[in-house]
Amino acid sequence: MEWNNSRLSKLQRCAESYRRSEVEGEPEPTSPAAIRGSAVHHVAKVALRRKLRAENQNAALPSIEEAKALAADDFEERWKAADLRIMDAEEDGADVLAKARGESKDTAVALAGYHVGSVAPGMTVVAVERKITVKPRNSDLVIHGTLDLVVEALSTPPWPLGHEPAEDIHDLKTGTKSPQRDAAHRSQQLSMYALIRLAETGKAVDGLVLDHVYRTPGLGLLKHVEQRTTRDQGDFDALVNRINVATEAVTRGTFLPADPTSWFCSQKWCGYWPTCPYVRRGKRPTN
Repeated sequence: MEWNNSRLSKLQRCAESYRRSEVEGEPEPTSPAAIRGSAVHHVAKVALRRKLRAENQNAALPSIEEAKALAADDFEERWKAADLRIMDAEEDGADVLAKARGESKDTAVALAGYHVGSVAPGMTVVAVERKITVKPRNSDLVIHGTLDLVVEALSTPPWPLGHEPAEDIHDLKTGTKSPQRDAAHRSQQLSMYALIRLAETGKAVDGLVLDHVYRTPGLGLLKHVEQRTTRDQGDFDALVNRINVATEAVTRGTFLPADPTSWFCSQKWCGYWPTCPYVRRGKRPTN
């Protein structure tokens, strides 16, 4: 049984959603926000890989104009190929998607340019989209993940020859509002990254960073919030316990739906909502 943060998080949010996607293999319709984020990540990957391969890393970055063009092209390709869901049942679907397409594309283009111009410079890149697979001893489990970015830690002093520099793992988040203050401390994704990197290298990760780049509604201000955190054995023990319980639940084949009051159990956030047997659709009759 294979686990990564995406699968574990999906099971924890709604086991019925997990069953349909991971057990039945039923693709989940995507959203404009997801396409926006994927386009920005694509441009970040292209830019940071250029840095990684270059002797002069900062000189290798694409221009802001190129980054924006790459984001626009990638967004359009993903939009054409996507099975998109309507976000609001009370409005005309075509109008909603048309508006969402324009807003999401504009945001993706702006954030991609901002990331290349204001966030990527100054980073000494060690690895980009590093894929790691871990197979615990005496277990049938496989734990895997893809680290967005590994960089030399900012606090790294000049190291003697043969000494490995300290490293930070960065994960890029995009959106339209500022993050919660404790987002990095509570991030299960960062715990997973730290665990599998430890298994790969044999040494603890020095720092974990969430890079939030977002564009405010209305004024369209572009901002970057960096949240730094760490993980220790207590975090790893808690994560392993969650994986073990998740494995037991899937093995039993009991998939409870999300609490109907959960933010996730809505047409806006769940692609399976329109066909979910646990959801009441339509207007409730009133007296």
